[in-house]
Amino acid sequence: MMPRERISFERCVREKSPSGQEVCTWAAASGRLTDVPAERRKRKAADGMDAREDFTELTLTFWLRYDESITDELRVVYGGRPYAIVDIDRNFRDNSCLITCRKLNE
Repeated sequence: MMPRERISFERCVREKSPSGQEVCTWAAASGRLTDVPAERRKRKAADGMDAREDFTELTLTFWLRYDESITDELRVVYGGRPYAIVDIDRNFRDNSCLITCRKLNE
């Protein structure tokens, strides 16, 4: 199945503010991690629901081709909204991975 969605990755760039405090500004990751074809997957019912999960729609899972430069230090931008990477599950058979993300409030 061909992925229909497009996601991008951003990397934290640490800079000093005028007051001297170190702040994180998000910048687009390398060229091959922008506008990546991906497929949005729904959570399986077998996963169950944790008592701490109030809003399941705040968690998204994406399926895409594996790239060794994708780490949990990056964040995903999908539909103009940022998502923190919670888990990267690599599938060695077809060189793909499932990335589980949670929505960030910004």
